[in-house]
Amino acid sequence: MGTIQAPQPLAAPLIRLTNPAAEFIDHLDEDFHPALPNPAVQYDSKADDYRMKEDMKRDLIYTDALKERKAFLASMKTYQTQDRDDARVKLGLISESKWSAVLDEIQQAEQDATVNGAKGILGAIRKCSRKLGESGGAFIGWLQMLPDDAYGSVICGGLKLIINAAIRHRDICNEVFDAIGEIPEVIRAAEFSFTEYRSDELNVRIATLYKDIALCLRGILDFYKERAPGRTRSIARNAVKAVGKGPNYGKQIELQIATVRNSASAVKQEADRCLHRRVGAIRSNQEFQTRQTAEIKDQGTENLKLNKELKDQGEMGLKQGERVLKQGEESLNLMNRLYAGLKYQYQCQERRWEERDRRQREEYASVRQQLESISRAVTPESVRRQGPSVQQVVRILASNPELASQDLQYILREGELFSTNLQTQASAFMGSQKLQDWLTSTTSTCLFAQVEAGDDNPISALSFVSSLLCQTLQASEQTLPLHYFCGLHTDQYRDAFPCAEGMLQSLLVQLLVGSEYENFSLDFVDRTLFQRLENADLVALCTLFEALIDQLPSSTILFVIVDGVSFYETQDRVQGTCYAIGKFVEIAETAGKVMKLLVTCPGVSGYVRKGFRDEDVLWIAEAADGDGDGFNYDVDSFRGKTGDMFDGGAIE
Repeated sequence: MGTIQAPQPLAAPLIRLTNPAAEFIDHLDEDFHPALPNPAVQYDSKADDYRMKEDMKRDLIYTDALKERKAFLASMKTYQTQDRDDARVKLGLISESKWSAVLDEIQQAEQDATVNGAKGILGAIRKCSRKLGESGGAFIGWLQMLPDDAYGSVICGGLKLIINAAIRHRDICNEVFDAIGEIPEVIRAAEFSFTEYRSDELNVRIATLYKDIALCLRGILDFYKERAPGRTRSIARNAVKAVGKGPNYGKQIELQIATVRNSASAVKQEADRCLHRRVGAIRSNQEFQTRQTAEIKDQGTENLKLNKELKDQGEMGLKQGERVLKQGEESLNLMNRLYAGLKYQYQCQERRWEERDRRQREEYASVRQQLESISRAVTPESVRRQGPSVQQVVRILASNPELASQDLQYILREGELFSTNLQTQASAFMGSQKLQDWLTSTTSTCLFAQVEAGDDNPISALSFVSSLLCQTLQASEQTLPLHYFCGLHTDQYRDAFPCAEGMLQSLLVQLLVGSEYENFSLDFVDRTLFQRLENADLVALCTLFEALIDQLPSSTILFVIVDGVSFYETQDRVQGTCYAIGKFVEIAETAGKVMKLLVTCPGVSGYVRKGFRDEDVLWIAEAADGDGDGFNYDVDSFRGKTGDMFDGGAIE
């Protein structure tokens, strides 16, 4: 008997397909807490926390505007680092930059131009200063429509920086000051109808206007970045590059201003529509109140009672609104606390998995030491007298010897009723080169076959091909096929162990009863191992399987086919499944016998697939409903070709 190898550790799944804590909270109702459920709160997977739905919707609308704000801010910082230290402008890029600071900057530019005698640009500066002063109120009103002060802070800071750069460099100065004055003038000319009611479309157009303004200002600043001498670039080379752009840059600014004007017009149109809807609602409410007042006047003394009732209802509604708001806050806090607690519990469960894995490794090491001690200290004659019989082991495995054959025949019958796309998948599998290489290889090999986008049908095209292989290989004296179809054994009321333990029990019974080899020795099975086998201990079952394979004749080619492994990747089965398949792969790679392992997966495998090398994975394309040519690969030819591979004697 060969040395028994240690099993792979039973580790917790590395991939989390769901978030158990968030799913638990989302299915709670008001019986758990009066603040639940809260329709205004939703789990945000990016922030890993619960947030208000309105805040999440606003973040989505301002995605492009936020990107452009960050790009403009980065360009401002880059320009500051490239300019001379004594020429830099003090900007509140992190704190708030006010509109008053922009007005101070343009006034300072006007004073500098007057003192320095720059008459060529003085007129443009004064015109810009006048427009900024006249349009400031409308521009500030538009800035207040943005989500927070950071948006307006970046725009104001950028205007200060561009004014300072234009008065110092003088390139396209008139065009720049015209553009600076035109932007708030466009906002003022649009005459926005500011209203508390905003549709989603209005918010989208406000965000687009902000993005276009920031893009226009960033384009102007990028021009002056070429004028600012960097720490490693000469002034002359920067100047030549900027002057080359000068003649056409005024037209580019005009195009960008036109884009800003169009965006402002779109904001005005949607704002007017919102205002009209609001005014219509107010008018309808006023008309209703007028009719109600007329009715109250006709009611005489009932008027006082009705007013009192309305007052009481108003106070009750106010209190109810405050209570709902408080419950919403309690709901949000409760969800986050509950989520944190569940995450902690899940982490504790992972640590328990690791502890159980450690204990199983220790138990396996103890069993191996016992077996090695017995093999050294006891003679073969005495061991043979103490070991259980094959019938005793088969009895405690509690697996019907006829069940494997019944599964095989059932799948072959169902395969005759396959749809066209399932027939196409089966033909693709039978004709694949990787399957042929796996069959004809003269050494132990492993193959993992998976449909690219499968379903949850327990009998797939891969199941049918696996059944054909088993039926064909059973007719050869050279091969010993063992098979198990996971999709047919998931019901705990029909199977005692619908999991990895049941799979090992079935394979062991096939090996002990179904094979023609009658010289298996069970002398190494002592009382402790026998009891663990009786209790369906997975480590003990794998130990027995490895020991029996080691006793097979060297001329026998062992085939182990496990179909539909994705059905055993559920939360309660995945650990045992990964351990058992990992053990099969280890035996195939280290045992002295020729063993061929085939594992099929009709669905998406999130765990078992990782135990195979990429070159040992075969992907079968899924044919759409009605597509494909059906069984274009002759099934009888596949049987005959597979049988002929093993009729010529033992593989050398």
